Amino acid sequence: HFPPRHKLQLMAHGSAHLRILGRLIAQLAEAPLAQTVDHYGTGFMHTLHYRATRKRHANVLYHAMGYLKKQLGAPDKAELTHAIEAYRVGHVPRIVPITLMRHHLRQHPHPYLIQQVYWDWAPPALGLWNET
Repeated sequence: HFPPRHKLQLMAHGSAHLRILGRLIAQLAEAPLAQTVDHYGTGFMHTLHYRATRKRHANVLYHAMGYLKKQLGAPDKAELTHAIEAYRVGHVPRIVPITLMRHHLRQHPHPYLIQQVYWDWAPPALGLWNET
């Protein structure tokens, strides 16, 4: 269950690296498990080494929004798009579109999206630490 839960997180750090990790998982039957796990772990950490930019985070948020396109009405889509764009250009912290996505996920649970660690990117104890 590890790779799917971290897909959005990895996407924020670079989709090219995510594709490489995806190929590793796809070829799982062709290589020894221990070797695949080792390569995946190394690749995972290498991917996190790349800075997750506002542009990449916005891309992740739009990608996630696409999973809810049939459930969200026009006003909700417009509000979420506005929040993502406001984040992308630096007007609001990332917690704004994430909080809005969490709200929509409570209203319209999606199995793939609700399992993502991306939505819980910082421990709740950090409170208002929402700079990125």
